[in-house]
This record gives sequence, structure tokens and C-alpha cells, in this order.
Amino acid sequence: MQQILVILLIFPNLSEKEPKEARKKGGKLDIQFRDIKKQDIEKMVQMSAEVGYKIRYEKFSERISELIKNSNIGVIAAANEENKIVGWVQLEISNFIFSDKACNILGVFIDKNYRGNQIGRKLIEKAQEWAREKGCISFKISSDITRIDSHAFYKHMGFKHIKTEQIFGRRVEKEDQQD
Repeated sequence: MQQILVILLIFPNLSEKEPKEARKKGGKLDIQFRDIKKQDIEKMVQMSAEVGYKIRYEKFSERISELIKNSNIGVIAAANEENKIVGWVQLEISNFIFSDKACNILGVFIDKNYRGNQIGRKLIEKAQEWAREKGCISFKISSDITRIDSHAFYKHMGFKHIKTEQIFGRRVEKEDQQD
């Protein structure tokens, strides 16, 4: 049974915590934020695998094509000086009857060679802008209980641990399999 840590952020003023100038190999790291492109998918699959999400390129590409058609889904890419993707974040809006409109951060992925350069922080800032434009008042991120380094990053970004829960799941059965 998988336990998930849920962390909530009510939009803090992230600009109060100015990041140190990001540097890579002695020079300034110039990161641009943009929509994802088809040529990003291979690297996105690789970054997903680095943290344990193994998926075939074809399936990933198919899912991305479907997701970007949905206005309640956002995917923001961080690209280096050569316009190569070095990180990305996937977002989804929640409209539950029993709570305010929220933005769920479904994943934050940073290329292992670029970690420690404030890219995650900047992606969260861009995610906050996206969520604000969509009328959300809070962020939520679920993180596996074993991802201790990620929890420290989220807390550093102003997220608060709000609950620990268990996730249950099962496949949707086809009609002919039901009794």
C-alpha cells in the first residue's frame, strides 16, 4: 500500500525569497520558460525515468498530445541557452464541490545534471503564475512518503504538510467483464 504526503501552499509571496544567481560550471545559467515541444518528449521521458517513472516514448507522446488539448492541464518547460529542455512541471486544476479551486502540481522534473540551479524554484514560480491566471487560490502537491529530499524542497518553497493519506486504485473494467 502506497502512502502519499500531501503538501498545500496558499500563494506565498515568492519574490520575498530572492534566489541566489544560478550558476552552472562557473557561468550564468540562462533558463527560458516555454510550452513543451515535440522535440522535448525524449528528454522528458528520460527525466521521468530518473525518478522512477518508466514509460515508452510513444505512450508518453500520445498522452502529452491529449493533455495539452485540455485547458485545465498545464505543462511548463524550462529550457537552457540551446533551447534544450532541462526541467518541466505538470499542473492540473481541481474543481471540487467541497473546496476552493486549486492547482495540483502533478510532477516537477529537473534533469539530474541541472539540479541545484534554482530551476525547480523558478518552475514553481511559473506554475503559480499559471494557477493565478486560471483563478486558483492554492497549490497542492502529493509526494511519495519516501521522497525526503523533495519534501525538504517543497517546505523550503513555502508548502505546508497538511495530511498523509493512503491511495487506493483499481482498473476500470470493460463492460463484458462485469457480472
